[in-house]
Amino acid sequence: MQNKRVLTLKEAAQYISLSRSTIKRRREIGDFPRGIMLTGNRKGFLLEEIDEWINSRPRDKAPEVNDNKKSVRCPTTIEELDRDRHLQYTRMKKLKDS
Repeated sequence: MQNKRVLTLKEAAQYISLSRSTIKRRREIGDFPRGIMLTGNRKGFLLEEIDEWINSRPRDKAPEVNDNKKSVRCPTTIEELDRDRHLQYTRMKKLKDS
């Protein structure tokens, strides 16, 4: 027989770094593992099912996937900052004059 770890709602919230109310909302829409009735008023969640739910969540896209976006570099020196301000000023002036 396999040992299964059961977490309370509070423990599950700490484990996945979500609030208890967020977990409750997700359960209402069917986007979280169903609880197990331990007693009349006590529910628990199987750690294994929570881990499966975590693994099913989408991940951030890698930077190479979004290579169609314009690369923006922040100025790092005062000279670069002055140059960028001057460029921005000249663009705004051209738009105003046209």
